[in-house]
Amino acid sequence: MDQVLFKLCGNESLINSSIFEQNIPVLSSCLIDTVPVWISCGYLWIAAVPFVIYMFRNKSHPLPFSYLHITKIAICMGLICMADLHFTFQQMYGTRCQGPDIVPTSTQLALGIKLATFLLVAGLTQIQKRYGPLTSGVLFSYWILMIVAEMVGLYSYITNETYCKTHVVFYVYFTLLCVQLFIHCFAEKESPTATSSTVPCPLDVSSVLNRISFYWMTSIVYSVFKNTFLRDKMWQQTKSLKTSIIGPSLEKRWNNELHRKQQHLKQQQSKAGVKLKVYNETILKDFSTSDTSEKTPLLAQPEIMKQCLDKKHLQASLIKVVLRENSFDILEFMFYSWLSCSAFFVMPNVLGTFIDYIDNKEMSLSPTWIGIGLTLIIVLSMEFTSIFYNIQCHHTSTLGLKIKHSVMYLIYKKALTVSKSENKISVGDVINHMSVDCQRIQDVCFFSYFLPNTFLFIAVSSYMLNYVVGWEATLGGLAALFLIIPLNAYIVNAQNHLQKSILHLKGLRVRLMNEILCGIKVMKMYAWEFTFIQRINDIRKIEEKKLIQNAVLMAIGSSVANHCQFIVHFVLIAIYVGMSKDWYISSSVMFVSLSIIIVLKYPIVMMPTIMNTFVQAYVSLKRIEHFLCSSDLDVMDMLLDKKSEYSINIQNGTFTWDIEDQQPFLNRINLKVRPGELVAIVGNCGSGKSSLISAILGEMRKLNGTIHTKGSVAYVPQEAWIQNMSLRDNIVFGKEYVIKKYNKVIENCCLKPDIEMLDGGDLTEIGEKGTNLSGGQRQRVSVARAVYSNADIYVLDDPLSAVDSHVGRDLFKQVIGNSGMLKNKTRLLVTHAIHWLPLVDKIIVMNNGVISECGTYDELMTHNGPFTQFLLLNLHTGTQDEDLDDPEIQWIRGNILEQVELVTSEGGDGNSSDCTSITATRRKKKKTRKRYVSSMSVTHSAALHTDILTMPRTHSSKLTTEEIIGEGFIKPQQLLDYVKAMGSVAALMSAILLILYQGLNVYSMFWLTFWTEDEYLKNRTNSVLDTFTNDTVYNPDYTGKSKYYLISYSVMGIVQGVMLFISYYLSLTRLVQASSSLHSNMLDSIMKSPMSFFDTVPIGRLLNRFSSDVDTMDNKLPESYRVFINMLMSTVAAVFIMVICTPIFIVVVVPTILIIVAISYFYLPTTRKMRRIEAVTRSPIYNHLSETLTGSAVIRAYKCCSRFVKESFQRSDTNSTFYFASNCGTRWVAVRLEFLGNIVLLAVCLVAIATDSLNGGQLGLSINYAVQIMFSLNTVVWSLTEMEMNVVSIERVNEYANLPSEADWLKGITVPDEWPTKGLVEFKNFSTRYRPGLDLILKGINCQIQHGEKIGVVGRTGAGKSSLTLSLFRIIEAINGSIVLDGVNIADIGLHRLRSNITILPQCWSASTCMSS
Repeated sequence: MDQVLFKLCGNESLINSSIFEQNIPVLSSCLIDTVPVWISCGYLWIAAVPFVIYMFRNKSHPLPFSYLHITKIAICMGLICMADLHFTFQQMYGTRCQGPDIVPTSTQLALGIKLATFLLVAGLTQIQKRYGPLTSGVLFSYWILMIVAEMVGLYSYITNETYCKTHVVFYVYFTLLCVQLFIHCFAEKESPTATSSTVPCPLDVSSVLNRISFYWMTSIVYSVFKNTFLRDKMWQQTKSLKTSIIGPSLEKRWNNELHRKQQHLKQQQSKAGVKLKVYNETILKDFSTSDTSEKTPLLAQPEIMKQCLDKKHLQASLIKVVLRENSFDILEFMFYSWLSCSAFFVMPNVLGTFIDYIDNKEMSLSPTWIGIGLTLIIVLSMEFTSIFYNIQCHHTSTLGLKIKHSVMYLIYKKALTVSKSENKISVGDVINHMSVDCQRIQDVCFFSYFLPNTFLFIAVSSYMLNYVVGWEATLGGLAALFLIIPLNAYIVNAQNHLQKSILHLKGLRVRLMNEILCGIKVMKMYAWEFTFIQRINDIRKIEEKKLIQNAVLMAIGSSVANHCQFIVHFVLIAIYVGMSKDWYISSSVMFVSLSIIIVLKYPIVMMPTIMNTFVQAYVSLKRIEHFLCSSDLDVMDMLLDKKSEYSINIQNGTFTWDIEDQQPFLNRINLKVRPGELVAIVGNCGSGKSSLISAILGEMRKLNGTIHTKGSVAYVPQEAWIQNMSLRDNIVFGKEYVIKKYNKVIENCCLKPDIEMLDGGDLTEIGEKGTNLSGGQRQRVSVARAVYSNADIYVLDDPLSAVDSHVGRDLFKQVIGNSGMLKNKTRLLVTHAIHWLPLVDKIIVMNNGVISECGTYDELMTHNGPFTQFLLLNLHTGTQDEDLDDPEIQWIRGNILEQVELVTSEGGDGNSSDCTSITATRRKKKKTRKRYVSSMSVTHSAALHTDILTMPRTHSSKLTTEEIIGEGFIKPQQLLDYVKAMGSVAALMSAILLILYQGLNVYSMFWLTFWTEDEYLKNRTNSVLDTFTNDTVYNPDYTGKSKYYLISYSVMGIVQGVMLFISYYLSLTRLVQASSSLHSNMLDSIMKSPMSFFDTVPIGRLLNRFSSDVDTMDNKLPESYRVFINMLMSTVAAVFIMVICTPIFIVVVVPTILIIVAISYFYLPTTRKMRRIEAVTRSPIYNHLSETLTGSAVIRAYKCCSRFVKESFQRSDTNSTFYFASNCGTRWVAVRLEFLGNIVLLAVCLVAIATDSLNGGQLGLSINYAVQIMFSLNTVVWSLTEMEMNVVSIERVNEYANLPSEADWLKGITVPDEWPTKGLVEFKNFSTRYRPGLDLILKGINCQIQHGEKIGVVGRTGAGKSSLTLSLFRIIEAINGSIVLDGVNIADIGLHRLRSNITILPQCWSASTCMSS
């Protein structure tokens, strides 16, 4: 190879051996024209192919012509001309201006390579313009490499004493290269067609240099620092993280995986069937030839099926799908990670040479430029390490965010289709998946690069150690390292089991908390708070126990990992000096091996955190995978048939709620409903009316039969579903707002008077689940939503039960009935209002899950069947119904009663004469009924509205309070409260032990320098006593002194390990206890809050505190605290060591520290602001998910799932934008701090070259710690940032731990245990309101209720009936006046004493809470 290169260069060597003795080195033409050019141009030719593929895959709008683009092409052409001219001048004047000469082949080859590469650059630039990338890292890095390559030639021309025209041409050529690089520091402008109205993410329009330096974040950092940042002006999410792009992409791949597994399942089932058939044939054959009558091997049939249908292999793997979907991103960040590692390994290789150079500086004649060159190599390698490391960290954090939000998209889509009844899924479970599990998946991505890098670090470090200390010592060190692996394996396995238990307990706790919040009003009225607080705390205590066990494992793993540097280094040098007969070790061996172990230390130190994070993520992925694989509602159960003559057609239908149970709930359902018919569904409670509605909507599983519908569907559920938005938006429900149509719907649904009473009108915000509306108002909003949708089929599940009688009559006449707005629509009406049955077209009678009768009212009244029995039962049990106050309804019910009595009399058994008589009577009654009903004026109901009580007015249309965003630094009181919860003594002991550990660690490093610089040991002649005999006799004092240093070093290491473990144990376990203490405080505070708090705070916001924020305190905060305090101590120790070794170094340290403090002070407000906003924007995601799960049946019925999905990913994008900005801010500060760290490293090296104050041991120690400073500075700020962001969770939890409380539960005047004994209730000028700032809901109530009286409270919707009841329970407190119960003012006794001694059957009852209790 050398001979080929020698001939190629015209008989000139690549490097002249005398160059290392020259004060000004002279470079050969061979070197100038070969290696630099080949590397730089070869890089572009290799990178061009993947770059073109990338552009084809991610093509966008073509870029417009610009001056920037034209200049790039023009300079490429100019470079071609100048390179050719330079070659010509070389032929004319020689390569060194020595006169005409034959240009060697290497120069000709270099010219050809350059010209071809410049043409390639022009072509790539044109392709880039065609396919839309605004900037190119490939071309940018090529121009850097090209300039570095030509700087070799530039140096040669500058140092050349002879001057000719070749110099001028080369200088022009080099200038064009610099201009080209400068131009590539800017990005092209986007195509006008690609721009949008919103502010684009600066990253999308920034150049490569801008991205590497993260300069594009500076505007955000500055605006936050100057307090001019506006949340509403934040840029939109970057294109690569938009949920609308990444979500469907992952969903497509997941669906393909599900389809593949389904096909595989079918194949396995087929194979199982064949095996079973063969097995059965064998058994039958054996049976026919045997005398025994029983064959127990038949029991093996299920085992055969089980073996063939192994669920582990047949279930779709979310992990595989995520890895395949993001394979390109994973390869990209691994590429940058390996570049960073490669650059990092340069330093230990050069360090030994540099130490030898410094040690022999006085004795050797080595020129200064060698030391400067080695310094530049060390510093530049560390700077490139920093650049590639930060790029890789940016990619990993972005990848984590991408995976998190794409998986959240899958979870949300699944929540819209999953069968909750079959899979026993609650709102809390799904919120836990989206908040805790997805966050853990995101966290693992940031640390994922450590896993492959660990093996790379071990392999390269082993090779380097073998070169430094030999293979014996290397194997010993690796053996010590690998002995740690079984311990780590045990810890990981234990943590895996613990994490499963912790997540299960966390899910139980959040699920129970969701049920508590949903039924909080009932709970308060029954005084059940203590019971449910105890249940939550019981779960939390078990969870805390598991978390402490995990903390102990983390303390063991972290202590071993942090101390592994000492363990490996001690074993290494012990074997090395033991293998040496005189036990000597030089400073270069000692500190080069230490620097290599420091390289190896970082992945090992992070291993416990990494493995713990991987275990958590794996468990979370499996939990989400299980949820995504759960059964869905089958859309094929309900088919759309546009050509059918029936709007609804069910034939021989059998339905169940659980497909696995196979127990039918509805049997033999045959139903045909023609377009425009009004069909009533009646039956006793539990007969299957609502289930029939669910079957028609596709909410039940079809076991048999067919079901077809024709046209769109609108659904009014039995319990109205209201969203947290304005009243108008709840009614319009995504449709176009048409004023005339809207006003008509409002008028006919009897909502106009209610809207007029709201200060915000129909723009008034409705609270979560309609908290500021009465039950009747919520139902009318639900009906109005259905009417406004203008559907073909209306499914109405008992909408009249929640409204007053006169309102129900108006709704039936003006909307539902055959004279209302829906008269031409198909209507299915479940109702208990039997007085409307004569006015419907058909009646379906349900009984025990079957249709017992079906026909018109007149047909069903001709005989004594299930329908007449149903009427008879309802007429006799409903005589005290408030509907009897209405004369029209009273008259209709009287008519029905007469007909029922006639049918069920002795003559009504079905004979022909009786039937004739009954039919004649019925016709007469029917004519009378029609005349009477038609004569009733709708204005009757309008008149009733004039005398009704008004609802409470709100002074603002906004009900839900905005979530508070903290400002400025974290308040010291927050941290003080946390330290108190942790235990002040334990926190102090942990800090002291950590300081002692670090101090002893610093001294042990100096101990190594004392050892290597011991003058007695450095004089190796002292090691030998007798050299005149054949056997060398070594001096025991000499070897004994080395052993003394070694043993002392080992003792210091052992003491360090013990102190480190105790420190970690105290801090990590106490942090878990602190988290539980804050959780308990928050739980007590929320449970003691008045009802007005729950009316204005969404459930999702509260669940966010109990799930995501508590999980942050449990897991992330202890880890960030551990890393921060450890790295802070390491940084202080490193600075201390370098100042001790080189006192002049303080001149560099002081300004560097001041700059670091300034940058941190400038930056930290940004990360706080971004993370606080991210935490606030997280709650709307969970609110929306909670609403979606609650109203999923309505959403599916209205076929508006896509709109809700769009709303979900918009909220998701808003949240991820601020998280992304926070992550990028971390990289922004890291790039700058690591640059300062490299300045410190440069200063150490230059001081070593310029002065004689440093020996080899001190230099090795200083450089090792200077390198450590570069990483520890970044890690300190990163961990401080993480800790501050995690402390935000403490801030948010403490915010709800100090809420205004309702009256004391127990304190108050003492009353007898049997109080109240009579039940005498007296209202004395009683007035109250729901919340401060609202109008009075009850005004000056004066009334007295005597002992034993049965009092009916009547009034229209919103009149104050429920408010009167809530006042008795002090759910709302008195503003004026009092309520006296058996002579005791209820305001003077404890709330629990009051509420537990009286009882209520509430208007709204939470079934889940009831069952939980």
